[in-house]
Amino acid sequence: IALPQESTRAMKFKDYYETFGLPRGATQDEIKRTYRKLARKYHPDVNKDADAEARFKELGEAYAVLKDPEKRAAYDQMGSQWKAGQDFQPPPDWDAGFEFRGDGADDGIDASEFFEALFGRHANRGGRRPSGHARGEDHHAKVLIDLEDAYRGAERSISLRVPVVDAQGRVTLTERRLDVSIPKGVRAGQHLRLAGQGEPGRGNGPAGDLYLEIGFNPHPQFRVDGRDVFIDLPLAPWEAALGCSVSLPTPGGSVQLTIPAGSAAGRRLRLRGKGIPGNPPGDLYAVATLSLPPATSDSEKAAYRTLADAFDFNPRAHMKGCSVMSTKDSQPAQGTIVEEELHLTLLELCQATRASQEYVVTWVYEGVLEPLGQAPEDWRFTGESLRRARLACWLTRDLEINPPGVAMALDLLDEIATLQARLQRLGEP
Repeated sequence: IALPQESTRAMKFKDYYETFGLPRGATQDEIKRTYRKLARKYHPDVNKDADAEARFKELGEAYAVLKDPEKRAAYDQMGSQWKAGQDFQPPPDWDAGFEFRGDGADDGIDASEFFEALFGRHANRGGRRPSGHARGEDHHAKVLIDLEDAYRGAERSISLRVPVVDAQGRVTLTERRLDVSIPKGVRAGQHLRLAGQGEPGRGNGPAGDLYLEIGFNPHPQFRVDGRDVFIDLPLAPWEAALGCSVSLPTPGGSVQLTIPAGSAAGRRLRLRGKGIPGNPPGDLYAVATLSLPPATSDSEKAAYRTLADAFDFNPRAHMKGCSVMSTKDSQPAQGTIVEEELHLTLLELCQATRASQEYVVTWVYEGVLEPLGQAPEDWRFTGESLRRARLACWLTRDLEINPPGVAMALDLLDEIATLQARLQRLGEP
């Protein structure tokens, strides 16, 4: 299972307000005055200090973001919890729902990796507006749709956040709602053009267009790669060994799938043409996983012992120095599972909860889970994260709550548990 396509190499967070020594609530005029003052102070032609040029570049980059209401609003929505110098990765689809002006040329700044990760190399959304009659600028926004909409097509009402500067010079967000036709077969990364929905024209000039970049909401079952769709398919050991026929959900409806005998965990079964519609259509892949039944009763334990006696099988035969011992001949060390001491990888957590990697990554960026480590390949999840992930799966699959709602629900459940514990202590003699 592949990690999300975003870069997993950690970069350092830049606090653009700290660069200017201003609070987050600073007005646009305060930002402009501070920039001009500091830019004169650190301009390389004036200041010969060794770090003057680097400081001047930092100021230019910070100003390119904070002077622009659109970029500033998008930057602000990541919140003040990030501190300068912290390892940072942009959350998936962090800019979804923001309406920006069209691409334009870049700001002429020597942008950092942090800036480019958020706003791209061609980040100047505006530029000087021409006088007289002129066509309005094109706008663009990223919107998230359900995977099922790409299979069937749909009519959807979308909400976009549009930054505006109020009378006090502070950036606020207004909401803009549009009715949009989602065409069947649309893929992530494609753009829909809404003619005349961009910036109004000047004078008698026509309005610009609005381009909507399509992305998919995280799905509790499916993962998407281009036109192809993937789903994890849990199998019982006997189903994988002997083969069977199962009913498999797909975004286009359930299908009957034949599982070949001897299917190992990780085997991909392709359903040709069952991916996202198109010419040609994508494929759907069912990825086999093994799900072991619990052995709690005496009869269940006996069934496992019978299975062990029936096979001369050592799954660790390829591991040097690893062999099977009889408990009659030795006293092996007893291991105790302590969930709080678990350090599960991203893949292991997905396997333990049957959640897709895309969903787990989204839960991390929404604050539902707090792994150790910075980049996804370095993440390690404790027993507390495992507990919260299991609850998140229940809230997502059974109650159909979206990731931000899951974070709020879990926080509320934690508060209820804390209150119950306090009430219990008060009732103790």
